[in-house]
Amino acid sequence: MIDPARAAPEGLAQLEALCECYLSYVEREVFPGGRFFAQLFAEFDATSDRMHDMVVAGHANWHGLFAEMVTAAQRLGEVDPDVEPDQLAFELYAHLEGANYLATLHRDPGLVGRGRRAVHATLALGVSAVAVLTRWPPRSGE
Repeated sequence: MIDPARAAPEGLAQLEALCECYLSYVEREVFPGGRFFAQLFAEFDATSDRMHDMVVAGHANWHGLFAEMVTAAQRLGEVDPDVEPDQLAFELYAHLEGANYLATLHRDPGLVGRGRRAVHATLALGVSAVAVLTRWPPRSGE
């Protein structure tokens, strides 16, 4: 999921690709029963052992990847510099996990489309005027 996203051009395109790769992972039901990482988080969120610390570190790396991509998009003028990278990363992840959870719960991969629209709407709020004039909305995954 990460490698294909990193293959996209740096900036907003990489961030969009990472979100799309995640949603594709859910649609393709890569893990039967879905939600492998969400289940891992739920199992170890209330513990205070080494495994908990490893899960927290893994999640911090995942969140950091989103924030890093937001920062790169800001540097390129594609995301408004007033947007807090950690907040946008949090919101995008919330949409992705919500889509994952609900598509699995209802056994309806079509619900991933709602997550996709939520991601696009959230990104639209942070996209700079330069990006709007040159490439918004995203051309792929629509």
